Amino acid sequence: DAHTKELKCTVHKREFQLIAVTALYLAMKLHGETEWLNCKLDIESYAKLSNGQFSTKVIKAKELEILDTLEWTLNPPCPAQVVTLLLCLFSKDWEIVVDDDTLNDPQLIIEAIYDIAIYLTELAALTMLSFRCRPSKIAFAAILCAMDAVQSHAVIPSEVRSD
Repeated sequence: DAHTKELKCTVHKREFQLIAVTALYLAMKLHGETEWLNCKLDIESYAKLSNGQFSTKVIKAKELEILDTLEWTLNPPCPAQVVTLLLCLFSKDWEIVVDDDTLNDPQLIIEAIYDIAIYLTELAALTMLSFRCRPSKIAFAAILCAMDAVQSHAVIPSEVRSD
C-alpha cells in the first residue's frame, strides 16, 4: 500500500501483480516461517508463483525499488510494542488495594495496566488516529487511560501520574 501510494499514478494490472509477488516475498523474508512447508521459499519460488511472468531479476529489482520507496523502514514500531517497552520502565514499588486489603504485588498492577493499554491500542488501530499519530503517542495515551482505569483500585504514586 505504502509503495503504490508513493507512485502517485495508476498502477496497471501486471505492475500490481509484480508488486504483490514482491511484497509477499519481502514479507516472508522478514516474518515468514517456512519450516512447516518442508520446503524453502526462495526468490525462485516466487518467480514460479508468478507462472513465469516475472524473473528473479525482475522481482529483485522491484524489491530494491520498494525498499528504496519505503526508505528501508519495513518494521515501524506499533503502539502495542511501545506499551510493552514503556511498562518495562515502570516502578516496582506500587501497591494495589482490593476490598481494604493491601497486596504488595506491583506486577498485578502493571499487568492490569498492560491489558487495558493493549486493548486501547487495538481500538486505536481501528480508527484514523493510528494513521495521524505516532505509535509512541498512542501507546502513552493508552497507558495513561489504563492508569486512570486502574487508579480506583490501585495506589499509584502521584509523581508517576503527574509525569
